[in-house]
Amino acid sequence: MPISYSYVDSQPIIELLIKDKNGRWNRFLAYVDSGAALTVLTRDDANRVGLTLERGERIDLHGVSGAISAYLHPVEIKVASRTFNVKVAFSTSNET
Repeated sequence: MPISYSYVDSQPIIELLIKDKNGRWNRFLAYVDSGAALTVLTRDDANRVGLTLERGERIDLHGVSGAISAYLHPVEIKVASRTFNVKVAFSTSNET
């Protein structure tokens, strides 16, 4: 199943959809990071799909540029024609 993608600042991005609390699909553009353990989105993204950020499981994420706090939430995502139930980390800030 081919997945279409494009580039922003030499980084590959894909379109993914996340189902909100009302059952509607919301479009997001996400960077593709083959070494990432999970998907990280922002506080505003959590609000957009109707999640209360602090009701998730709090975690600290460490990377090359430092550490951020985030909350894990189970969500339903769609990439191309495939749907997945995954945990997504939503950052406590609007920068990831």
